[in-house]
Amino acid sequence: MAMNRNQRQCGMVRAAFILLAMWLSSTFAWAGGTCGEGLSWVLGTDGTLIISGTGAMDDYQYAADHPWHDNRSSIQKVVINEGVTHIGNLAFWGISNITSVSIAESVTSIGTQAFSGCTHLATVNIPSGITSLESSVFYGCAMTSITIPASVTSIGESSFQDCKSLTSVNIPASVTSIGNDAFRNCTTLASVTIWAPSLTTYGSYAFYNNASGRKIYVLADCENTYKTGWESFSSDITAITGTPNAPTATSATLNAETAYWCTYYNGSANVVADASTTVYTVSLSSTAALLKEVSDKIIKAGQGVVLKSTNDSPTLTYASTIPTGDFTSNVLKGVDIATTCTAGDNYVLANGINGLGFYIYSGTSLGANKAYLPKSSVNAGARGIILFAEDETTSVDEDVRIEKGKTTGAMWYTIDGRKLQERPTQKGLYIHEGQKVIIK
Repeated sequence: MAMNRNQRQCGMVRAAFILLAMWLSSTFAWAGGTCGEGLSWVLGTDGTLIISGTGAMDDYQYAADHPWHDNRSSIQKVVINEGVTHIGNLAFWGISNITSVSIAESVTSIGTQAFSGCTHLATVNIPSGITSLESSVFYGCAMTSITIPASVTSIGESSFQDCKSLTSVNIPASVTSIGNDAFRNCTTLASVTIWAPSLTTYGSYAFYNNASGRKIYVLADCENTYKTGWESFSSDITAITGTPNAPTATSATLNAETAYWCTYYNGSANVVADASTTVYTVSLSSTAALLKEVSDKIIKAGQGVVLKSTNDSPTLTYASTIPTGDFTSNVLKGVDIATTCTAGDNYVLANGINGLGFYIYSGTSLGANKAYLPKSSVNAGARGIILFAEDETTSVDEDVRIEKGKTTGAMWYTIDGRKLQERPTQKGLYIHEGQKVIIK
């Protein structure tokens, strides 16, 4: 019996879908499966292994246990997507063809020997939530440099042993322990900079068999501490010279006080401000940015801050003491070097239409040692986030108060910078003529 027109069309559509599925499978993926509860992996024909989902990757006792073992020779690039929280022990052990690894910020732990023996791995990022680099995690890899975030407190045994292409390493002030053999046999490693005031563990042979003439730079006030802790390397230990880059501040008025304001960030060193400069962390309450003073003036490594000074170029020095300030609610991020960004993705400090605050940044480059507020931290649609001191009250005596029925031609804005068409009628806190105003 002949097919009618609709049947023929349906058959053609089904055939097209089957052909498309076959093409996608053959073009983009030819192996896959699961690698932990809530996680899946897929290996494309271009050699990219992608791990997706939510949760922790399985740990593996032997290299042959990981699910991509039979396809290991085809893996050239690894992408760990947002949502993954843990990279398993021995997850990529000995996969020598891997050249790059991209790890999402959601990952907070990387298992022991996870990338050990990846002898062609030249590019890898360590997420800012990692606190410990486990033993042999990057043993024998091929990177020439590595950025260790200021969240890391421990560098385990043999973490970077036999990384023979590694030429320099910058160890942030957060690190308190460097294990045995951590950088052993890194034969081209010529420069090590350690920003921590001291360590609890000075690992044996940590820098054994590095490049001839290799130097270990430490804070000047801590030089003798390190020479005592690492007697075998005492002749290689020398003081860091120089000072942090001085930020440029801009005059602005906040709460009737005119001063010079700027942001600052250092991803490795603790930095202390001079006596004429006040250091603030920033937290968000609703859509207001609240300033909280850091009493010891020490800017903790990896933390963005706001600076208020009587000078347009505040003086900063490297801190040789451990910071005591509370940075737990601080929402500012930062960059060490000038970094490209997407226009509209961040808020930066500016003296905007509503006064001093963080406003949407339309530029495409963040300056060196600058702090910023990520757009993801702010309520959608906010044009600006106005600054207030955390201890500033909103009592009747301390705020400008507008009685009902009083009008003015000046514009009104919500705290998050949204322009209103007219004077608000709802009770609340607003911005009017650069001041906080309570409508009661």
